[in-house]
Amino acid sequence: MSSTHRLRVLATSVAATAALTAPLVLGAVPAQAAAGDDWLHVSGNKIVDEAGKEVWLTGTNWFGFNASERVFHGLWSANITTLTKGMADRGINTVRVPISTQLLLEWRAGTFLKPNVNTYANPELEGLNSLQIFDYWLTLCERYGIKVFLDVHSAEADNAGHVYPVWWKGAITTDDVYAGWEWVAERYKNNDTIIGADVKNEPHGAQGATERAKWDGSTDKDNFKHFAQTAGRKILAINPHWLIFVEGIEVYPKPGVPWTSTGLTDYYGTWWGGNLRGVKDFPIDLGANQDQLVYSPHDYGPLVFDQPWFQGTWDRTTLERDVWDPNWLYLHKQNVSPLLIGEWGGFLDGGRNEKWMNAIRDLIVDRRLSHTFWVLNPNSGDTGGLLNYDWTTWDEAKYALLKPSLWQDGGKFVSLDHTVRLGGAGSTTGKSLSEVGGQPGDTTAPTVPTNLAAGTPSTTTVPLTWSPSTDAGSGVAGYEVYRGTTLVGTPTTSALTVTGLAADTPYSFTVRAKDVAGNVSASSVAVTARTAVGGSHRHGGTHRPDGPRSRHRHHHHDPAALDGLHRQRGGDRLRRLPGGHAGGQQHDPELDRDRPVPRDLLRVHGRGEGRGRQPFGGVHRADGVHRARRGHRLVRRHLRGEQLELRVHRLDPDHEHRDDRPVGVDARVRVRRRPDRDAGLERDVQPDRADGHGDGAGVELDARARGEHRDRVQRLAHRHQHRSDRVHRERRGLRGAMTS
Repeated sequence: MSSTHRLRVLATSVAATAALTAPLVLGAVPAQAAAGDDWLHVSGNKIVDEAGKEVWLTGTNWFGFNASERVFHGLWSANITTLTKGMADRGINTVRVPISTQLLLEWRAGTFLKPNVNTYANPELEGLNSLQIFDYWLTLCERYGIKVFLDVHSAEADNAGHVYPVWWKGAITTDDVYAGWEWVAERYKNNDTIIGADVKNEPHGAQGATERAKWDGSTDKDNFKHFAQTAGRKILAINPHWLIFVEGIEVYPKPGVPWTSTGLTDYYGTWWGGNLRGVKDFPIDLGANQDQLVYSPHDYGPLVFDQPWFQGTWDRTTLERDVWDPNWLYLHKQNVSPLLIGEWGGFLDGGRNEKWMNAIRDLIVDRRLSHTFWVLNPNSGDTGGLLNYDWTTWDEAKYALLKPSLWQDGGKFVSLDHTVRLGGAGSTTGKSLSEVGGQPGDTTAPTVPTNLAAGTPSTTTVPLTWSPSTDAGSGVAGYEVYRGTTLVGTPTTSALTVTGLAADTPYSFTVRAKDVAGNVSASSVAVTARTAVGGSHRHGGTHRPDGPRSRHRHHHHDPAALDGLHRQRGGDRLRRLPGGHAGGQQHDPELDRDRPVPRDLLRVHGRGEGRGRQPFGGVHRADGVHRARRGHRLVRRHLRGEQLELRVHRLDPDHEHRDDRPVGVDARVRVRRRPDRDAGLERDVQPDRADGHGDGAGVELDARARGEHRDRVQRLAHRHQHRSDRVHRERRGLRGAMTS
């Protein structure tokens, strides 16, 4: 530890303790760490060690301690040591651990529930309670060179607790949250395996909501800025070495608009936890410990929610200009603070979601932004995880996308520990922080890609392949594929199928290689290809494609009244799969393993664990199965040249949930099943409207046409009702975990 920083720590600890009332502080001045410890602080927009050397936190999340199980998910089948060693060997140098305030208070009181752990798979955990399991895991992290920071994910130990918009709930007050943080800061103040605290996960809430998080200069109960600042100061009064991670909120008022406004267009909206616009006007003030502050936004792709910025033509440039810069990236660019993107991730769909993942991954690499990928767990409903559903093997394609954003030096993964290599003693794939010479990075570009070739084109696509590049420094991170001068893809492997092309048209393509340090090679030799000649639609006539996706009405339901199965990331919820299917995992207590939810059912609208990262926070769910965001149509028929659409959905007894307005259809038959009627069908034929929800043709279905289709409609409706009833019964009977 530098002498300057040591003096700062001692002086600020005394000052902070005198200034704050901290009921659980066990000592006014914390014991000083010995020289050579791995504590971190910030300098400008960088995180640095005690000697001022820049470090790069590149890791993942592992949830479970925040949920009702009160222990990491996966320990019902996988071994804790194997999982931890596997993360280290693959370059994970930091793990963000979601917890709950309720769990911290239980630990403080010595109250423990029996953890859901398979001791046959984890004999080393036999007889341990949840706190002892956590402490044992910390010893594994120390052994393998991994650092940890805690995240209060929710007030209550609840798999859907993160859905609640604020940091208090029920019997748990704001003072309880402070007390929980003070207790855990005191307990681990001399253990530099834990390096920080994310004071609250994703505070959110939209305009007009009864409870929502705001950001201003007041001391109001719902002012997240005031809460985070107070929590940070209380923590640092006990352990001035910890980094304090502060997330954003959901909406922020436009200039001149008061927080009391309920106008939808009066606010800038983004993902839960992703709106840090308020820092410009009301920055977090940690006093003399300001150099422990790191802002921590979250960001997701269109499979989590199809945000407005994913409509039409978009790429990394538009995302950076319209979304990332105004909400949080400006803090890095203006040297205000470092950033750690606490959550980002998703399914590899071969399309728009993967395009977003490549874009934000490239931003992370180019700007060397610290980050923790969401998530290790495979049971994250609308993102999936780095692990497959056996909790043993890795999703190699997803890991390949992530790998370039993991800190590497000379082809080896870098630990944040000065003496322990990432992967442990004797690791051949990792190195310790002291083994990294000077500042990270290299200045040598990869070799130019060679042998670029085009495969057989279709009318709209051209497959490309090339020979991989090499890089002797930080390693090849991926490639940039250009159509003429337009960037059309950033794959991490030496192949890409370019889509969205016009039929019977020639195109020219080139490829450049990029390394982890951001160096880019020269362009390859260009290859040209012509797309195939298009054919006519098989039904004849003009084919009218679907219109734009329906807009969503935003319902601000009381989250406490929502069924516990909503928007949960845990083992017994449906999960979004590429291609418009539904699937998922349920934990079977008899087999002690995960079993699949039937995949022939409706897809759930929302991000598995409850992240409804909609603009302006509407919880677009009621009890049961809802319309999916992509491929909404369950059944489509043609009637006299016009389209007929059947939808089946179950309504919440308390809410007439109508979040399914169709687009691009001339008429539809809506079939609804109410909870209090076993088989009652209600047909509602509605003409198309010229209001953005159709093409304005206004075609009415006549009575004879409806009669001709009545039997078919009822058969289809009963079939979907039977499936819906079955999955609803199964989901309610599960004890498996669901969380965020």
